Order: sequence, then structure tokens, then C-alpha cells
Amino acid sequence: MKNNKLMILLAIASLTSTLYAQSNPPVRYKVIQVAAPAGELTNAQSSDVNDNCFVSINRMQFAVNTSSGYVFRPRMWVPSFSPFGGSVDALSAPSGDTAEQSEGWVNAINNTNEAVGWWKTWAGGNQYLPTKNVRWSGSNVLSTIETDPGINGLAMPTQNDINDSGIICGTTPLAGQEGIPGGWRAYTTTAPNYEKTIFTSFPANMVHALASGINGDGDVAGYVIRQVDQTQYVRGVLWTAQNAHEEVCPINDLTHTRLEKYHEAGYGVGYAWKVVNSQISGQRGFRWTSACEMELLPVGMEWPKDINAQGWIVGSTGVVPPKNWPTTGYSLYSLLSSASGNALDDAARTAQWQIEPLAINKSGCIAGTGKKGGNANISYAVLLVPTFPEATTTINIPIKFDRWKTTNPATNVSIRYRLQIGAMVVRAEETATVTIPANSDTGTLTISSEFRGDLVIRVKGPKWLGKKISISTSTTSNSATTAPTTLILGGDANDDNYVTTDDYLILNNSFDKSVGEAGYDDRADFDGDKSVTTDDYLILSDNFDLSGEA
Repeated sequence: MKNNKLMILLAIASLTSTLYAQSNPPVRYKVIQVAAPAGELTNAQSSDVNDNCFVSINRMQFAVNTSSGYVFRPRMWVPSFSPFGGSVDALSAPSGDTAEQSEGWVNAINNTNEAVGWWKTWAGGNQYLPTKNVRWSGSNVLSTIETDPGINGLAMPTQNDINDSGIICGTTPLAGQEGIPGGWRAYTTTAPNYEKTIFTSFPANMVHALASGINGDGDVAGYVIRQVDQTQYVRGVLWTAQNAHEEVCPINDLTHTRLEKYHEAGYGVGYAWKVVNSQISGQRGFRWTSACEMELLPVGMEWPKDINAQGWIVGSTGVVPPKNWPTTGYSLYSLLSSASGNALDDAARTAQWQIEPLAINKSGCIAGTGKKGGNANISYAVLLVPTFPEATTTINIPIKFDRWKTTNPATNVSIRYRLQIGAMVVRAEETATVTIPANSDTGTLTISSEFRGDLVIRVKGPKWLGKKISISTSTTSNSATTAPTTLILGGDANDDNYVTTDDYLILNNSFDKSVGEAGYDDRADFDGDKSVTTDDYLILSDNFDLSGEA
């Protein structure tokens, strides 16, 4: 981690940013230490986070017979079913490579849990075989690894990012060809053949073209180095999936620009600078939409790294020495007062976390690298989870009960629910009473949540199969959110989330009996009429051999 970039920033660059100071409740970020050094592991760094809240990590590991005494090994933090829990698992090495001195790095992970990076195999002493680009996939913690063969006779390209369609962007050396001068070139590729599409659209006088990130539409953000007379300029570029390009204009006297990420929603982030006496000067971050349409971020936001669908920007400052987390939050149009500011929660502030953020997902969760308690010698991979404790939001979930008879009187049903952001549980399972009104088959579960954004709520009734509900809640207002009506299927008499012969036996033992009669078992009354009849049997039969969502 670069010591001059330890301070975190969070910029809110949404379309409603002009109203942010008045309408957006303050964010308190909870810090999850996802990869604490242990044993021979001395340091860990996050590199990316996807919408499932999987975090890609690179951990420093002791290794003998290497020049530095350590190597980096790629890891993945995978959420578990306990609140904010997870496990750190090693990503697989190429087949047959078991040497402790071999080294790898993971750069990015997409929302289908595929990751890209590089690997180099130890060849003895301080020698390594040529670096290989790799792609990890597979349900068993990315256990399948594939190698990009590169372009024959040239140095290995880099793989910098991968989108949900599996398109990888990177930079490759290229010998001169007709219409394409030699140098470093931005490209895209896909598994399993890894044939590269070299971008041929670029500004005049280009020397090199390099890729930084790719969005869901296949558009690639990056930059080119141009030679004008005796001077080289860096200019940010967006290459579209159609192999066209847009150049990021200079900003005032900041003649160099670099585009880091461009979201398919139509905006990107990068930074600009000028060179004075051969020294970089005046660097500023910017939010960019197209060509010369951009806005400078406030001073102190020099290194924007990523932007999500809401327009939230994360990055770090170039201020030296590093500062603690600021008590102010930022919008593009106004610097908010400390009274309204975004900050770490109390526990994280007490721990004296200093964090460099690197990536942000659609729910506002941030992957970064941090140091705490004033200890500058150990770094940790961290995941920051946004909460709104001062302004909880209400979520209403209408639940339709499978073939519940509308002639029934009002009935209270116990519903268990669990709250997730992506695959990460943020609230343990709780129980609430849902009332199904008379003459209705639908009741409403009401939840008060300190979490916002894109949430997953899993509901489960004692006779019904579990169901996951995805809902987007506002991060800019306190208005209640109502989810679409959710149908939960009946037939799960023993409440194990499966409809099997075990449930059939419970129904069979209570068949043709009503409440008050010996042998009546309310667990088999799926339609709520206080009798076990062929109607209940049909519900079980129709849902037989189904399982609920875990």
C-alpha cells in the first residue's frame, strides 16, 4: 500500500447531489477485517469487491529462497451465513505447481465470481518462469484456473478487469503492424481461447494505449500516451465495445488526464495533473461523462479509484502525512459540514483505522486496505459496509401464502427473516408476526433496517419454503420501500425447507381431521382452514420434491 494514500474519501456523485446536504442521511461505515494476518502471513491487501460481497485479496506470505523472503498469494473472502462472517480461501495454483515460492496476484472479480490476475512459477533459486495471466472460476472458491497464452514471442500482457459477460480487458505489447504502430496496446479477450481484440481506434500521435477497467457494456476505460513535438502527454480514453474512442479533454491547466473506471450508467472517474519542472503538480480527481464534460472533485480527492451505479466514488488523497478518516462527506457541488458527514462507525474510529479504498459495489460496500491502532507495519484487507443508524428505513414485504383460503378469519403467522447485502448476512435471522387479514391470502412483513441500497431478504414460514427477495432501498431519503408481492410455497410441514415424504407422512397421519379432533396436526393445514383435506394434499403434491432458497 502506498503510504501517501492512506486517507479514505467517499464522494457522493449522484444525480441528486445538489440536494445531498438536505436529504441524504449520514453514512456510518462498519469495518470488517476480512483477512487478518496470521501465522506466516504478514500483510494483506484488498483489490476488488463484487455485488455478492466477495472480496479479492492478495496476502504476503513468507517463502524461503526468494530475494525478498516473501511472495504474494491470491485469496478470496467468501461471506458465510453468520452476520458479517466469512472465510478466506486460497485461489488455486496452476496444475502441478506446489512450490511455496511461486507467486500470484488477483486484480478483479466480477458478479459471476470469476476473477483475473497473474501467476509466476518458481524455477529454483531466485528464478521464475515467465509470468502467466490467469482466470479463476468454479463454484468451489474459484478452483478452476485457466492460463492466457498471450501473443507469441512477446512479453505477457496484463489482465486488469473482467465484466459479468466474462470479457477481460488489459494491456499487451504489440509489434508494429499495418495501421497499428508498435507499443503497449489496450485489448479485450474472453475464455477459453483468449483471442485478443486490439483496439485500433486511438488519438493521433499515440505512442502507447493502456486499459484500466471494463463495464457491463464492454466499454473500456484507460489512457494513451501521446507524443506532440518533443513532449509526451497522457490523455484519458474511453474505448467503446464498437472500437470507437472518446478522449478525455484537459481540465484548465491540467494537461494530463487518466480515466480509471467508466460505469455503464454513463459516468466515469479519473484524475488530471500538470507537469512543472519535471514534477507532477496540481493533481485533482474528476467525474467525467463524455469528451470535455467533467467536474473536478473537491481538493483532497486526488486519487479516485472506482464508481458505482449510484455515482458514489471512492479513492484516496495524496496528502502527506496520512490523515485519519475525515469527519466530512463530499458531494460534487458542496462540501458538507462535519455535522452531516459520512464517517466510520464508533467502533472503527476507536480502533483508529486508516484505510485506502480501492473498489465499491452497487450497494456501497467498499473493499480497501487498512492499518489500525497506529501500527504502520501491518496491513489488513477490509470491507466497509454502509449503515444509516441515525435514519433507519422501513421495508414492507407483501407475502402471498400459497392457496391460503380467503374465507379464513384473520390469522397471525410467525415468519423468520434474514437480511443480506449480496451474499453477506448483515442481520441474523429474526422472527416477526405477520397478520393475514380476513378475506385475504396476503400479509405484510414490516422491517426496520439500518442498511440501505440493494438488499436481499430471505423469508421463511413454518409450513412454507424459504424465499429470497431482492429489493432496492433509497440511500437519499427516509421514505418507506414496498417490495413486490412475494409468493411462498406450502407443503413444508416439518419446516426443513424441503417438501418430501417426511411432510407427506405428517399430512397422512392427520388426514381428514379438524382442529379439536384427536390426531389433528396443524403443521399439515397448509391452506389455513383448520382441517387437513385433499386441498392440503394438492398443495403438498404440487410442490413435492421442491426445496426453498437457503
